[in-house]
Amino acid sequence: MKLFFRNHKQLLLLLSPFLMALFFWIIYLLLPKPEKLTAPSSVSDVRIGKTTASQVATLPNIVNKTALPNGKTAFDVKTGYAIRGDQIITDSKTTVFVRKRVSSDDKNQTLGVYTAQLGQPEEEIMGSKHYGEAATLFLYASKGIAILGNKHSGEVFETQTFIPTNVENYKTLYGQDILPPVQKLGD
Repeated sequence: MKLFFRNHKQLLLLLSPFLMALFFWIIYLLLPKPEKLTAPSSVSDVRIGKTTASQVATLPNIVNKTALPNGKTAFDVKTGYAIRGDQIITDSKTTVFVRKRVSSDDKNQTLGVYTAQLGQPEEEIMGSKHYGEAATLFLYASKGIAILGNKHSGEVFETQTFIPTNVENYKTLYGQDILPPVQKLGD
């Protein structure tokens, strides 16, 4: 009987490093893996809160990089549209705002499609310095989304994604394109 226990002890001693390695390997496989972020190849690949400023800087077609007074950095990206290009704003760590022009050829990108997905906007703001008085900004500030388009034709000019906020904060941070309210005569 002593021989049996002695052989098992030796076997356990021989197998214990292997069993320990197997145990740690299984634990490693079960642990969640960090998401690998690759450098974006276009504005469409940029993700709010995930894409870093250094990754944004590698994008093709960046025509201007501007340090903003609030410590953020704006990257203007050349597009094929004369009115204005795309824009990405980063803080010291990640992307906080993306403005992307929507192709007028894309018939799947209509205001109806967006409002069906997102519901009623928190605010509709008439008038754009770039697209004119007929343009309307459909603002979903708490969802971090704004859609700029023509309410009558359903055409979407651009989409904006940003870190969710409230309406007033959006206007302060990103509302530079909004036309001031028209003053009535006598006011």
